[in-house]
Amino acid sequence: MKKYNDYIQTVIRYLSRNDELRTYLKNIEADKSAKEEMLKTIMHPITAQYSFTAGCQQSGNSSKVEQETERREKLQHEIVELNLNITEIRTNLDRVDRAMQQLDTESQIILKGRWIERDSWEFIASQIHSGIKRCRIKHDEALQSMATAVFGPKAVPEQLSFVFFK
Repeated sequence: MKKYNDYIQTVIRYLSRNDELRTYLKNIEADKSAKEEMLKTIMHPITAQYSFTAGCQQSGNSSKVEQETERREKLQHEIVELNLNITEIRTNLDRVDRAMQQLDTESQIILKGRWIERDSWEFIASQIHSGIKRCRIKHDEALQSMATAVFGPKAVPEQLSFVFFK
């Protein structure tokens, strides 16, 4: 009987998209650096500069100081958003890396071979000097172990846990 678990499917997605996520992380870190450099080039008014007309300008355009202040605030907001994205992605990648490291070497070879390098079961089984059936069983156990390490006890299906009554 085939089992389905959302936590295991999420771990599989993290493993299969590992390279993409790391590249995306580098790209948004580069975007953040570029925006920080742009922020340095925007003038920071020490004192407000006023136009000769009272109230707002006739043309409806804001002053140069107001435009620069709006650009500065927009860039600061974008940098904060990028920092949040970077933190979230890095945290998830680190969790998956730590979960992978806690597995035995054979399980690591199986998961990396199957989901990161996309090798066939036959090739993976030959790498660990085992049969395909044992390789698949070890694969399922390793995924369950990783899901538990990444998401905690909630990743273990209720049917597999013991409940003791008093």
